[in-house]
Order: sequence, then C-alpha cells, then structure tokens
Amino acid sequence: MSTSVFQYSSPWWARWFKATHKTLSFSPEHIVVTNWQGENSQLNWDCVSTLPDINSRLWFKKVDLTLADGRFSFAGLTKKEVERLQRAFNLHWYTAKATSVHSFITQIDERIAQKGYFRTSHWSAMQSELDAFEKRLPPLPPEGELPRVIDAVFTKVWTLVSQPQWYLKRSREQYVHSVLAQHAALFDTVESMPLTEKQRLACVIDEDNNLVLAGAGTGKTSTVMGRVAFLIQSGKAKPDEILLLAYGNKAAKEMKERLVQRLGINGVAVNTFHSLGRSIVGRVEGGMPSISPLAEDEQAKVYFVENCFNALQTDETYRKQLLTYFDKWQFPEKNPFEFKTLGDYYNYLRDNEIRTLRNEQVKSFAECQIANYLFRQGINYQYEAKYKIDTKTPERRAYQPDFYLPDVDIYIEHFGIDRQGNTAPYIDKQSYTEGMQWKRELHKTHGTALIETFHYEQQEGVLLSGLERKLKAAGVQFNPLPDESVLATFQEYGVINTFSRVLAELLSLFKRAHLTEHELAQKISRAKHPEQMRVALSLLMPIYDAYQSTLAQQGHIDFDDMVNKAIGYVEEGRFVAPWRYILVDEFQDISRPRAQLIKALRAQQSDGSLFCVGDDWQSIYRFTGSDISLTAQFNSFFGATNTTALDKTFRFNNGINAVASRFVLKNPAQLNKDIDTHRQTNGPAVSLFRTSQPNDAAIVDVLAAIYKLAPQDATVYLLARFKATIPSKTQLQMLGLKFPRLTILTDTIHASKGKEADYVVLLGLTTGKFGLPSEIVTNSLVEALLPEAEPFPYAEERRLFYVAVTRARHRVYLVTDMTKASKFVQELMEEKYPLALDEFECSDIQKTALSLGCPKCTTGTLVVRKNNTSGNNFIGCTNYPLCSHKQNTCPRCDSVMREQKGVRTCINESCKSSVPVCPECGGDLTIKKGPYSSFYGCSNYRGDDVGSCRYTQKLAS
Repeated sequence: MSTSVFQYSSPWWARWFKATHKTLSFSPEHIVVTNWQGENSQLNWDCVSTLPDINSRLWFKKVDLTLADGRFSFAGLTKKEVERLQRAFNLHWYTAKATSVHSFITQIDERIAQKGYFRTSHWSAMQSELDAFEKRLPPLPPEGELPRVIDAVFTKVWTLVSQPQWYLKRSREQYVHSVLAQHAALFDTVESMPLTEKQRLACVIDEDNNLVLAGAGTGKTSTVMGRVAFLIQSGKAKPDEILLLAYGNKAAKEMKERLVQRLGINGVAVNTFHSLGRSIVGRVEGGMPSISPLAEDEQAKVYFVENCFNALQTDETYRKQLLTYFDKWQFPEKNPFEFKTLGDYYNYLRDNEIRTLRNEQVKSFAECQIANYLFRQGINYQYEAKYKIDTKTPERRAYQPDFYLPDVDIYIEHFGIDRQGNTAPYIDKQSYTEGMQWKRELHKTHGTALIETFHYEQQEGVLLSGLERKLKAAGVQFNPLPDESVLATFQEYGVINTFSRVLAELLSLFKRAHLTEHELAQKISRAKHPEQMRVALSLLMPIYDAYQSTLAQQGHIDFDDMVNKAIGYVEEGRFVAPWRYILVDEFQDISRPRAQLIKALRAQQSDGSLFCVGDDWQSIYRFTGSDISLTAQFNSFFGATNTTALDKTFRFNNGINAVASRFVLKNPAQLNKDIDTHRQTNGPAVSLFRTSQPNDAAIVDVLAAIYKLAPQDATVYLLARFKATIPSKTQLQMLGLKFPRLTILTDTIHASKGKEADYVVLLGLTTGKFGLPSEIVTNSLVEALLPEAEPFPYAEERRLFYVAVTRARHRVYLVTDMTKASKFVQELMEEKYPLALDEFECSDIQKTALSLGCPKCTTGTLVVRKNNTSGNNFIGCTNYPLCSHKQNTCPRCDSVMREQKGVRTCINESCKSSVPVCPECGGDLTIKKGPYSSFYGCSNYRGDDVGSCRYTQKLAS
C-alpha cells in the first residue's frame, strides 16, 4: 500500500455544513489541518485517539476527526475520496500505533516468561494495566488493508485484552511443555519408577494453590518428592524456602529420609502440624513449650475430666443443671416418624441401647422418658407387665400395657400418633387404630384405669408435663427422689461415667475446633437441639477452665494449643514464615484450624504457593475434626486453584477397581476420578463368602482358600470396622501356625490407611452398631462440634469400605452372614457388582437371604426359630425381640419359605413346596374343614379378636 501524502480541500460551500477546516493532509510522520482563515496546525499521530467518523449527507460525505487539540470537520468529500482517505488514514494510524502496541505486548510476554508459570495472582496484578491499555487501543483493522506484520500486532494485542484466559492458558502450556522436556531426566529417576504424565504435570504446574487429587496407590508421596526435587533443581526455591507438612511423625520421618538419602536434599523443613505449631510457639515465646501428660495420655485426660465432673456435682446449681440435662437429653433422640422402615427404627433402638434408669431396654425414646420420670417422682411402676385379665388365646399373646402402677392400679399406654391420628410411615394406620380402640374397650369392659400419652405430646415438648397433670388428676401421690439418690442411680448404671466420657470428647473437640464467639453461636443455633447444646456447654465450661488453668500452672501445652496459638501468632505477625512453598500431604484429613494456619503462613509470602495432595475418597477422620469440604471446595477457601488428578494406581488391579471406584462414587459429592490400574486381571477380584459360621471358622476357610493360590510370604490383612471383630493375638498366632506360608496381619480399617497387603479379608460386614456401616448414632453434642455432616447416607462409612478394599494388591474377600448382611453387601448384590460368588460353598438360606426380607420391619431377614415352649419350629425375624413377626415353616421339610406373587415357596432346592398367601393380611392359606366342604382359611384367623383375618377361598375343583 502507498505511503504517499494524502491531501484534501473542502469546497467553499462546506462551511454551510459545519465544516470547521478547509484542508486536510497527512503523511507517515504527521497530520496537517488548515482552517478557513488559512492557519495551519501540525499534529503527531499520537494525538489521534479514534478513526475518522464518516457521515453521509445529501450528495457528499462529511468527515470528523477527533484529535488531542479538538474536533476537526471536513465536508464535501465524494465516496471515492472517503474510501481513499480511510485506507490512507488506517495505514498511517495503525502503523504509528504498532510500535507502542508491540512494545506493550513484548513487555507482557517478558513478564510472563520471567515468572515461569504465570499464576492467577500475577495475572490479577497485571489486569488493571490491560484494562487501561484496552481503552487506548484502536479497533481491529479492516481485514487485508494493512501489511501482515502490522495486522498481526493488533490481532495479538486484541487477543490479549479480549481473551486473556486463552492467552494465559497458552502461555502456561508453553511453559509446562518446556520444563517437562528440560527436566525429563529428573522425573525419570526421582523415584524407583519414572513418574507418570499426571505426576509430572502436578510437579511443574505452579498456580497460587495446587490441589493434587490422588486415588489409592497412585503415588501421592512420589509426587510430593518430585515436586520438591523440581523446585530445587529448577532454581525456583532453595531448600530452606520449602515447608513440607505430613500428618504423623512416622510419615514425616520417612519423607525426610527420602529427601536426604535418595535425593540428597538437605534443609527442607519437614514437620507434622503439631511440631510446626510447637516450633512457632517456641520461637515467639522464647522457649520450646513442654507437652502436657494429659495431651499424650488419653486415659489420664478422661480421668482428669471425670474428677472435675464429680467434684462439680457437689455444687447444687451444677447438680440441678446436670439432672435437667439427663431428664431431657440422656439419649440421642430421634423422631420415630423420621425413619423409613420399622426395621430402621428397631436398629436405632438396639444399636443405641435406649435404657431406663432401672436398666430396662424399652421400645421407644418416649417410653424411656416416661419410665425415668416415674422413677424420679418415686412412683412405683412395672414395664410391660401382663394385664390383670388373661387375654391370651391360641392365636394371640397376652396383652402387656406399656406401664402398670401397682400401688394405684393404673395402666399407662403411649400411642404413636400425631394430632391428625397418623402413624409413622412404616406402621399400618388402620391396624394400629383398631389396636388402640381394642385396648380402650378392654380397659372399659374390665373397669381398669388407663392413662394415655401420645407421640405428638413428645414432639411438642409437653409429654412429661401432660403426664404429671393426668397422674395428679387420677390421685397419684408424688414422692420425688432427692437429687443425690437420682445421681446415685445414674452412677450405679454407668450414666455418669458415660456422660463424663462425652464431656472429655467435647473438651477435645471444643479446643480442636478453635471457634470464635460468632462461630460458636452458629454451631449452637445449627445444633439439632440448641437448648441441649447450650446446657451441655455450660456443664463443660467449668471443666474447660479447670483444664486450661492446670496447663497454665504447670507451664504445659497440649496438641490443640500448639496449632491454635500458632494461628494467632502468625495472623498477628509475631511469627513471619520463611517458606515460599508449602506442601501438604494427606490433605483430605485437614481440619479447619490447620487449614487456617496454612492459609496464614502462605499469606505472609506475596509470591507464595501452596501444594496439597489428598484423596477425598479416603477422608475417614471426621470424628477427629477432619473437614472434607475443604477438599471439595478447595478454591473457595484458598483462592485460585489448579487441580490435577493422579489417575493411575500401581497397587490394586482392575477387578478390585471395578468394585471400589463404582462403590465410592455412589455419593455424588465425591470428586470424580477415572482411575486406571497398572495391574490387570481377568474376571472378578472381589470374592463374597456367604456363611453363617462364627467369625473364627469363617476366617480359617478364607485363609485356606488363599493358601492354595498364594506364593511364599504372601501378606494377608484381616480388617474390620471395630477392634472387637478382629482376631486376638492368641488367635492370630494359631492362624500363623496353621498357615505358615502366609504373613497374617490385623487392623481396624482406620489404622490400615496408608498400608497394603497382597490379600485383604474384610470382616464384620453385618448390620448393627459394630458392623459396616456402623449404625451408631453420634452423640448430638459431639455432632454439633464436628464439621458439618454430609447429606448422603453413610458417606464416611462408604469411604471406609473403599479404604479397606483398596488395601489389597490382588484379591479381596468379603465375609458376611447374609441373614444379617450389612447395607453395603446388600447394595453390592442388588446392583450386581462384579463379585466372585462361587468360590465358596453356600447354603440355600445364604443364597436366598436377600429375598427373605421381613414383611413387617423390612430390615430383618426371615429365619427358622424354635418355640421354647412347644419345641416347634417357626419362621421369625432376625430383629427379634423388637420385631415379633412370625410365619409357618414349610409344611413338608420345616425350611424357610420365600414369598413371590402371592405364593410362599420353600427355599430348599430338593423340596420346593408351596403355600398360597392370604391377599388381605399376608398369612398362610391353609385347608380347613367346614360343615359342608373344605376351603382355604387364613392362618391369622382369631375369632372375634381385633386383627383377626376372616378371609376364605374355595378350593380349586
């Protein structure tokens, strides 16, 4: 394109159209304009802020130029003159601007290159410059009008200001590609095996915050080692600028040894959180604090709390407050209407041992409250005593009212209905209402006094006050027990000791949570029972004060103080961190105070970077304060984050992975990771051993199966949710003698984390509080101080199962009795996970147990039981005595019968007898003789009794 001078003169009549100037000319160096008086103005191209503004008139064009010295207007141009002007102006203007634009881009590129991996914080600091520069930029030039080199400059700068994230992404990719090639030899040799592509990426990406999500066996520690080695070899950091945090002393020691012995790296600070906190406190306070014996001996701490608690009970105010607490909140209360099935409710009652002050196991929380109230008021009662009139029939057991007051001859019945007369969802409303009416009529017929209480009274908080009013109206005399007697009863039945242990746990959790007053108020308000929480904290605070005073007097510190005091010193600036790079291993176990300490340390370094490695699938320590939300919402807490997923495991095979990954991902809150396995196998690698044998015998059978296929010195891990399910040392020694080629180890699942073995045998897969998942309800006080629970059922227990299964290299054995199989085993079977089911012999009852669910409670399994009186067999529920459902056994072979499509069929493969089912009540239809012919009658026929089924059916001809 020509760079000659452009010249134009307005005709004389242009003044009429508000043309301010007569002539316009410009060259590559400058612009010259002449007004109507003949006065010239010479301007540099830098004075031009916008392109010409072209406006059409009747037969000509008008041109307006906005320059630094004002607005210049020319009129009378033809269409061709305007086109020529635009082309020439664009050439000169963009050419003049290109130098400064190119200089700006070059500066940006140099700054990005100088930083290496350009972090979000670097970009944020540059963003204001980009915004200001964008305001001065001309629009993109028309395509094809400028030389390519000039057009490329403006295309690049507009990409920079209009698509900064794309520009940033490209610069990062270029950096990563370059350093991966430059340090390939390091990543090939830093560990015994070359690092994977994802591990290398994790090592070199250097965002402000870096989260590495690592599945089980994917090389978390190797990645941490690679990261440290890269930072030092690349010159990004000196050893004393790096802090590496591990969770336990053993892990910290192993990491330090690997850095020194394998990599020859000295000077990196490798600490646990406690040792780091203690070091910070020591530097600020001028001397390393001593650790309290109470911190290192949990039993001593519990004993300290118990002594304080017992001493406080001599204070009348404290004593009354304590008794008030026991009256209302001794047990973890749950609304019976909240359970989905009767079996779930029975499990809650059984697993949480809802017992009265007289140690009676009752069938509802309300019954427990009533019993304890009667006891405290000195009112003699009998729980579920037989009614004075014998109501027992061959078809019905004797009537047993909830409570009988023998001194005043009064009965009490608690009815589980709301104000609208509705029952819990798992209770048949009609049958229950008929039963209530039958009881009322019975008392009316025999002239016995009946006091009624209701579920809705309990929910409205007036159960006991209402009962008191009704008892007084019936003339019952109250003789309240002295507080000392009630406390003595609590002491006798272990209630005091139990609550003392709860207080000891609360003391630890309260300190560990490191709550501000506002955060504590929020915890209380969000508690299930805020008033309970307030009362419990008022009972705890004197013990807390005594504990803190004891530490201060002795000049001691505990583990929680190490972290909490360190947070304060760092945030106040009394300790200034020397570390530019902070690395955290096992991040999924982080608590909020520890995360707060990390955040405070990193904030002290303007160019600091955080690198955290963890696996949210293995987060199993909520009970110690671990907060999984800090992993799931990492960037919300720490800021701009790059996440890398390590997706190849070197531990377990694809058969184990097919079960483990699918199972843990049933919780949609778990971060999705597509795990690939280095080990491959054909067919399932998780075996299910279904057996009714005792634990010891089942273990022997599994070990015998392993012994046949395992090589010399193969390791076998016997794991369970609770210690009680694991073989004792004596049993382990006997197993070792029986299977000398195997190295047999035992552990709880929690303790097994970070370990591995060739084979894993998972025990305790039953329902109940000592099963997996555990049905124990966490004390509501403890629950309130823990990190917020996840909404997905058994979320952490599900991760525990994942941890257990992924300890194995080759094969996993799940051992269970299918008649009481855990929810997890049921899920594996019902959703057809790839399990090996034929490795062990299996009885008919074990094979069919999942189809033998109790029709009444739905969570129990139907099994053959024996009537202690008659000696006859019958089909009962495994939730007995809470669930009293009964059925007849097979009339031919006495086995369990399974119901399908209106017929009960014997599960015995060699029998297969069948009995039709009553379509009205679910009883057996049996042949009965009438006066004229035989017919089918229901086994639940009870004459005129309430609940009697009168269904009949003709025999097929």
